Amino acid sequence: MIFSGSKRHLMSQIFYSPERPFYQSTVSMGLNPLHEEIYYDFARRFFEDKKGNLSQDVFHNVYQRFEGVTRNIQLMLNRLYETERHVTKTEQVDEAIRHIVNRNSMQYEELIGFLTDNQLAVVKAIAKEGLVESPQGSDFIKQYDLPSSSSVKTALDVLTDKDIIYRTSAGYIVYDHFFAIWLKRL
Repeated sequence: MIFSGSKRHLMSQIFYSPERPFYQSTVSMGLNPLHEEIYYDFARRFFEDKKGNLSQDVFHNVYQRFEGVTRNIQLMLNRLYETERHVTKTEQVDEAIRHIVNRNSMQYEELIGFLTDNQLAVVKAIAKEGLVESPQGSDFIKQYDLPSSSSVKTALDVLTDKDIIYRTSAGYIVYDHFFAIWLKRL
């Protein structure tokens, strides 16, 4: 049997928590992002099939911006494929991002409506930074005029539980890259 999911902390809770029924019943195997070159060749063929092209530089830009996250790259490529035949400029990528973010803006507004002021301030600060190693550190708190370290910790816990942010080995990031882009506008 294979279990898969992109929300690593939930998968960890299910299989590595002694309170859960699947505790230590599986072998864990993490998947890294697809190799950029292989992904590019795959995507390029679709554009060529419609008598167009996808620049390798533009694809590299998309891959880097979205850190190899398949879901986000797929959304971008889908939008570019729908609207463009020849994708050769990063401005086309910027326009596709704007479209996706604007299309989701009502969802994002509803989402932040469920957050406390403290939670919203913390997630906005993380979005602006991109990756935050020490969100409870005094420098980060001062820079973004956040409340006390304990209040930030409470916000981090709630935001993590709601899958709005997650913690990597390097620090905290906003789970949805497009939501992070939207938050930077606020």
